[in-house]
Amino acid sequence: GCRTAAASSPPPFYRMAMQRMKSLALFCTLSYSSSVAMAFQPSSFSPSLARRITHMQGGPRKLFRTGIRSLAASEDNQDAAPPLDPRFDAWVERSAKASEDLEAAKRMGPNFLVKDNAVLYDQAGSKVDPASIKDGSSVGILFSCGWCPACVSFAPLLLKYFEAQNDAAKPPIQLIFVSSDLSEADAKAVFNQAQGQWLMLDYNSPLRAEWKKRYGVWAGREASQFADSIASFKARRSGVPAVAIVDRKGDLVNFLDAEARGLESLLDWTPEDYVWGE
Repeated sequence: GCRTAAASSPPPFYRMAMQRMKSLALFCTLSYSSSVAMAFQPSSFSPSLARRITHMQGGPRKLFRTGIRSLAASEDNQDAAPPLDPRFDAWVERSAKASEDLEAAKRMGPNFLVKDNAVLYDQAGSKVDPASIKDGSSVGILFSCGWCPACVSFAPLLLKYFEAQNDAAKPPIQLIFVSSDLSEADAKAVFNQAQGQWLMLDYNSPLRAEWKKRYGVWAGREASQFADSIASFKARRSGVPAVAIVDRKGDLVNFLDAEARGLESLLDWTPEDYVWGE
């Protein structure tokens, strides 16, 4: 009776394996041979998975086949079943987790830095892909410059906070410097000499002005550029320095008015409350 039922209804481990295989197919680094696909009714897989099935030779394929055979043998005869390689289960779990992470990322879409085509640099002068700012971190946009005494005083305090947070706590924080300096050379000098291992928005990017308007932060010297209406004055939150804490969509979730409050403003940044992806 059991064998008759098994013929019409796949054993639980086969159903589990098929569900896992379909999930793992989404993970682009994994693919399986046609021989494995035949064992699991390839017609039930998508065309994209069917193409991937033909590309894999050895490695994970062999481990997968060995694991499935061990599971099949254990279903029929517990005593005679060959031992299941522990790497198989660990590999399936890691792959399934990676697949789930990719699916979550697809659902959420790219972060606002990608959508805004933000051009970012690190202190070595290397361009940084905005997509590399991952979920799980708390992100702030730092509005500052080198000619402002309050900015000069705030920079070392912010640096200590940044280093302490990223050395000893989770989640990590990331900062993006938006300059109010009078030249690109001045902005780069401030970034390289007085700031931490965070990122800088390209000085010549149109986002530099757009973000100042979006988050209502601009220096008094920039009034001729940004204070063009009563509405713009009302929309201004502060001068520099300031830090806008944003979510992955770019929406403001907290604001640190360091121009008025200095070090005290950092006490309002609890990164665990503003984590991307949560």
